[in-house]
Amino acid sequence: MSESDRAAGGRNAGQGRGGRGGRGGRYRNRRNRSGTAQQHKYTSKNTELKYDVFEEGKAENAWQFVKSKRAIIEYIRRSDNKEAAAIALAIEEEVTPTINAPPRPPQVPDPNNAGVLIDDDTEIEIWREELKMVAKRRQNLREGLMRTYALLWEQCSPSVQGKLKGEAGWAEVDTDKDPVALVQRMKR
Repeated sequence: MSESDRAAGGRNAGQGRGGRGGRGGRYRNRRNRSGTAQQHKYTSKNTELKYDVFEEGKAENAWQFVKSKRAIIEYIRRSDNKEAAAIALAIEEEVTPTINAPPRPPQVPDPNNAGVLIDDDTEIEIWREELKMVAKRRQNLREGLMRTYALLWEQCSPSVQGKLKGEAGWAEVDTDKDPVALVQRMKR
């Protein structure tokens, strides 16, 4: 059959090479080789964590949660937050991190008066500077935890987000922006 016959709607019109047709091919109904429908997998907007997402699924797919959690922890460790290591450890161990104030330095014996204890001025000055650093670190930690909460939330599929929003006590978790509580709820 000539090209003009095909163009006119001849026997092989619309078929590509091999005569099978050009629309869809073998698996055109979005079915895989076993004949079951393929699932539309949620992907993240974060290109580095595109497939490291949290989805509802069967118990056999629990590996996806573990894999995604590990990838997010590594992503957090590479972030520019000054408390990234503490935040990553918090997500890994599922324990909310705290930054404690350093204890006041002990008093030392007064060289001029036996039996009298005094403050070591140098140690007190170092202690005061450490106290200032604690306030800054706590602020960095709060900001980092809030960013981590947002990151984890974005990695959740819409179905997981809907499920979490429907749970009792969700409003408190969402208000606090607590990423550790979010991970614990996602595991349920």
